[in-house]
Amino acid sequence: MVALDRVTLKKRVLHAPEILSVIDDMPDLSDFVNALYNCDYATFFVAFPSIVDQLSTDRHLVEHVKYFEREMCVVAYTQFLESYRSVTIASMAAAFGVSEEFLDAELSRYISTSRIHAKCKMKLRLRDQRNFSRLVQSSPCSTTH
Repeated sequence: MVALDRVTLKKRVLHAPEILSVIDDMPDLSDFVNALYNCDYATFFVAFPSIVDQLSTDRHLVEHVKYFEREMCVVAYTQFLESYRSVTIASMAAAFGVSEEFLDAELSRYISTSRIHAKCKMKLRLRDQRNFSRLVQSSPCSTTH
């Protein structure tokens, strides 16, 4: 799933008979895969911890769980962001069912390491802009006299 685009995911996973015959054996797996494909990110993030917990109990997969967790987040965030030219942290957090603070920290980490290609624009509240202006003017490094 980490390396598959949506079309390939549908063909090789969602409609594959060998997958469909066992998908219900692993709790939350169906929700996890279908939510990612259907862009239902809140459901994806609800099912995600269960999948990670189940993978962590497998002695062969346990050393790859952090990689899987990180890469699946990148896949979900990138898939969401590709649909928009501009999006607010608040609306994205609502779509994923997480707090703005959590999402801001996650995206900052992925953007700063070039894992997600996006730009962050920050809007300062008017009160913060005034405080920032006073700080700049009173700074010993300020070039205004």
